[in-house]
Amino acid sequence: MRAPAITTTMAKQLEFEQEIERLLFNEARLLDEARYDDWLELYTQEAVYWVPAGTKPLEEIDPEWEVSLIYDDWDLMNKRVARLNSPYAYAQKPASRTQRILSNIVIDFSEGKDKCVVSSSYCCYELRAHKMTTFIGRCEHTLVREDKDWKITKKVVDLITRDEVVDSLTFIL
Repeated sequence: MRAPAITTTMAKQLEFEQEIERLLFNEARLLDEARYDDWLELYTQEAVYWVPAGTKPLEEIDPEWEVSLIYDDWDLMNKRVARLNSPYAYAQKPASRTQRILSNIVIDFSEGKDKCVVSSSYCCYELRAHKMTTFIGRCEHTLVREDKDWKITKKVVDLITRDEVVDSLTFIL
């Protein structure tokens, strides 16, 4: 029995999925390599980087009115990067060494061909000052197509420990 032929629609869908997965894997690599300026280039100027806190379900949290572990707009993301690139980033002495792992990537194209929401399982290992810390949760990226490239317009890192004491997040999750 012959394998079914791949249709043009299926081929385009696979191409989209591969582009998006490459973007997410590239983001993780850039952060692991401390290439923060390159990381910023993956984002739109309307971007939001959010790490919620508390026990409420994510959809019930309003980051404008409730405490978050991190809630950065484009300007704050730039300031965070400038701090990390500065020789005066004392909270990062010694600098964290990180390794990120993404899996279970699910892409929702219901927003149209130029916008999608991508969820994934997320794990970030941080080693700093002889101490290993593990951050585990779900990531949700909202992506938009600008010209021919996908850009991140929102990143939410929903840690499973967001209702626990979280040591200083002096690096970018």
